[in-house]
Amino acid sequence: MTRSHSSVVAIVFVLVVATVGAAGVPAPVSAAATGVSATAVTPSTVTVGDATTLSFSATVEGVDTSDGTSGASVTLSFPDTVDLGGATVTNVVVGPNATSAAGTVDTDAGTVTVTWDDDTGVSDERLSLQVDVVDAVVTRTGESALSVDVDADAASGAELTVAVDPVTAVAPNSDRSVSETPATVYLGEQDVDVTRLDGVAPGGSSQQFYGANGNAEGTTARTADTLAVDVTAANGFVTGGYASSPAGDTVLSVVNPRVTDVALSPGATSSSVDVADGSIPRDTTQLTVSADYNFAAAENLTVTVEDEDGLDVTPQLTDAPTITTTGGSVTLDVSRLDAGSYNVTVEGADDLDNASRTVSVRLRDAEKVLSLSKTRVTRGESSIVSIAGAPGDVRYVRVDAEALREETVVNTPTARAVFDDTEAIQTIGADADAGVVYAVVTLDDDGLADVRLQTEPFAVGSVDVELTTGLDGPVEDDATLEVTDRALTVDALPTTAVGESVTVSGTAAESDRVKLYAAVGGSYRPLYETDGLAEVDVDSDGTWEVDVDTSRVVDIPGAYRVVAVGDADTMGSTASVDSETLRGFDVRGSASLTTVEGGLSLDSSRDTIAATGTDEFTLSGTAAGQSDRLRLYHVGPRGEADLTLVDERDGAFETEVSGVDTRGTHTYVVVGAGRDGQYAHAPDEPTVDALLSGRETPTAAVEIIRDAYTGAGVDDRVAVVAVQAVDEGLTISTPGAQVAPTAVAVTGQSTNEDGSTVVVELSGANVTRFAEASVTNGTWNATLDLSDVPTGTYQLSAETATVRESRRLTVTTTGGASSTSGSTATPSEEVAETTATDTPSDAQPTGTTEPVEPTGTAGGQSTTDTQLPGFGGGSVLGALTLVIAALVALTRRATE
Repeated sequence: MTRSHSSVVAIVFVLVVATVGAAGVPAPVSAAATGVSATAVTPSTVTVGDATTLSFSATVEGVDTSDGTSGASVTLSFPDTVDLGGATVTNVVVGPNATSAAGTVDTDAGTVTVTWDDDTGVSDERLSLQVDVVDAVVTRTGESALSVDVDADAASGAELTVAVDPVTAVAPNSDRSVSETPATVYLGEQDVDVTRLDGVAPGGSSQQFYGANGNAEGTTARTADTLAVDVTAANGFVTGGYASSPAGDTVLSVVNPRVTDVALSPGATSSSVDVADGSIPRDTTQLTVSADYNFAAAENLTVTVEDEDGLDVTPQLTDAPTITTTGGSVTLDVSRLDAGSYNVTVEGADDLDNASRTVSVRLRDAEKVLSLSKTRVTRGESSIVSIAGAPGDVRYVRVDAEALREETVVNTPTARAVFDDTEAIQTIGADADAGVVYAVVTLDDDGLADVRLQTEPFAVGSVDVELTTGLDGPVEDDATLEVTDRALTVDALPTTAVGESVTVSGTAAESDRVKLYAAVGGSYRPLYETDGLAEVDVDSDGTWEVDVDTSRVVDIPGAYRVVAVGDADTMGSTASVDSETLRGFDVRGSASLTTVEGGLSLDSSRDTIAATGTDEFTLSGTAAGQSDRLRLYHVGPRGEADLTLVDERDGAFETEVSGVDTRGTHTYVVVGAGRDGQYAHAPDEPTVDALLSGRETPTAAVEIIRDAYTGAGVDDRVAVVAVQAVDEGLTISTPGAQVAPTAVAVTGQSTNEDGSTVVVELSGANVTRFAEASVTNGTWNATLDLSDVPTGTYQLSAETATVRESRRLTVTTTGGASSTSGSTATPSEEVAETTATDTPSDAQPTGTTEPVEPTGTAGGQSTTDTQLPGFGGGSVLGALTLVIAALVALTRRATE
């Protein structure tokens, strides 16, 4: 980084004298020391995380070395920023008149103690003490303060506590250190030392941070080394607060780095004159760039200037393009620059170079210039008149009165409606005789002035803006402004069912708000949204949009003229206006809206369902111009009824129905609220009990529901559909009893729900063929490939998850065999078996069963006319065949 930071942690020593006599003079006891001097620790600066030898020396004064004391001591206390876990003591020296000098390290207490015994000495000795602490490690940056406890008499504890000069630890690989909690860091900056923050791991250790607030809440971020944290997205950092533990307080606040402002001031210093995105005369010699930014604590700013070709010209302008503080500046020498436009970019000098802001400045030729910020405007818009010339010059900006609207009086109030009274203006006035309105302007120290020109007083057309030296002076420069009429448009509207919302949209350049009316009778009535008047703000791009509720005002089907007016003085009013008032609105547009009666329909995805309680079907329909919540009544085969509320969306509805377990006709009645949006019966909380007693027949129950929502003056809509619920069933319709050995179409009916799978199987004589079909609208269709099946008689079966149907099928090459177009079997051609899984069969014999032809007998012929009682006109052989077939079927069922 270009900014220099000191990454340190402080350890502070405090001198405490345990026993003090008069006037602050220590009062020693026998053998006790009276003072400590010349304390020193070297080196005074160390690198965080490095094992270092710290040499300590001191002089202990007033020690009685003649009394034979043993075990006297001096204890060095280290703060928790110093790790003594691997430290040892060497080079212990105490003297004169001391023996047995030794040193020990207490890792848990964080102390190093030097002890000695008296040797024959004097009663007021000055003892010199020295010790080296080897492999001490400072784990956090800053000053680590040591203290010394002296116990020279080895009896009463330490009589003196003295502060020692601190050891300063630095992190050479860190760009900066933070210590205040919470510390502010910037997203994108790198190598930040955070070891001084509460709860953060020591230097060289990894650390996980826990998002506590802002965008960081609920997230985590991690760093491999707390001495050099990269506050980047790659490490999981986002803006917000982070704690050092899951439930801890915020220790880091991550913010986005931003350059909030860049100003360009002509001259050698910053001033109130800002020409950013403006221009300066070509003869300007110096330009000062100043900037405000929020990350000055982390990084400097660099100023870069590029010309129109994108070439960096900064080295031509300054040797020091660096801003070091927010509000700081860099002065550029622009005297050698050519006329033209230049981009000035201010950005972070290192890691935070993504935080930047660019402004432009144009060096113009020194001749007088008048220019317009906009040369084409809609009436009501403003345009800025920029004037350039010599600093301090006075000029007139004038407009001919012919550019004003008809019948506009040429006077000072009119002039003040044209020119805004800004700082650069001396006087605003009008001269009716000369036919002009004007503003007198003083150019500032840079020879610049801006005047805002309002266009509301102008007529549509060209407006000449002139620059002169006086009211009647010659024109030095001029520019033409084209003024167009303020317009409002309304987009074409679709035909809409009464009760539906219709989106009305359009454009309204230079209008702030739009209000909608509809022509009803001989007046124009305000239209409404769902929750209020149809009034809406115009978006910044000049467009507007509002959803109109057609159940109010335009609630009678027909064609209406919808009129939108801009910035009307009737905003907020519910009163109608007449045609003359409407024509008085300056800005208006219209479109035609056709409303029609709403409609309601109801359909069922299936006409017949299985009364199992699990079969499902779909009720759906259209609901144009109906309420958002439709009422769906269900009347069962015994007259029982229930009510469900169904949501309407985009003019349609759909609901899944299941749970039907009663055979018979189930009638469904759907009701919509119609164009008035109100139900005729129970507008708020409908219940079945309020309509039906529960003793009605199904027909009577349906009619009572109908009657509740129909009748004179009621516009509710009603639609009905009936669904038959029957026992579960599965039949095989085709082919006939005989088929050729080719592809054969097998079809049938099923009461299973749509999409249910039907498995078709042909089996017998070591031959098995399978096919699958899907139920659609109660029917199914499969194709069996019998091209390689030997001739003979087989069992053909169809089976769903709950029902099975089977019969005999003969594969033959003789005449009469059917293929994919097969013929429908007759009762005399098949033996059928229907089995409902897990459901006892309640099928009963039905009528007479014709005998099945023996193989080789032509269809329609029988070999004997012998009859058995109860079998009608069939033969004995046919009856016996039926019995055999039934036994075969029972045997198959038993084996399955």
